[in-house]
Amino acid sequence: MINYGKYKYVRNASWQVLLDYNVRQLPVKITDIAKQVDIKVVKNSDCYLLKDNQIGLSILIDSKWYIVFDDNMSSERARFTIAHELGHIFLGHISLLNRSDSKNEYKEKPEEETQADMFAARLVSFGGFAYIVQMTFRRYATFLIKPLHTERNVWNCFISEISF
Repeated sequence: MINYGKYKYVRNASWQVLLDYNVRQLPVKITDIAKQVDIKVVKNSDCYLLKDNQIGLSILIDSKWYIVFDDNMSSERARFTIAHELGHIFLGHISLLNRSDSKNEYKEKPEEETQADMFAARLVSFGGFAYIVQMTFRRYATFLIKPLHTERNVWNCFISEISF
């Protein structure tokens, strides 16, 4: 089980990616984010790097990141897998590059895998997108509405009524 501080770090990292790469529509185009940071997304059928028990892999070759995914999966699963691999990269999980997972039979899922799953779920989910909408709304609402209400408590009551 991951502690709250680490959860918050992963959650905030995924939301920051949405902000930094100007995600403004659903579904989130995961491959567009990868392109913006010059990460090449490759189908396994084009390179055959995945082992039988793998569905995705992030690999650093000559200072360039590549994400390889199993293109026999559904598009939804492939999208999540690519987001998961982006999570490893954005969260700095460099130790995975040297990990040997020949057995790949864990009694408990490694924390870095849990973090990458959490990152992916928040990157592709409505919750992460709702956060972006909320932050954008607050930015513009503060500019447009706050001058009309000089008393701070009126503004706070207005914002507290908005739920995303």
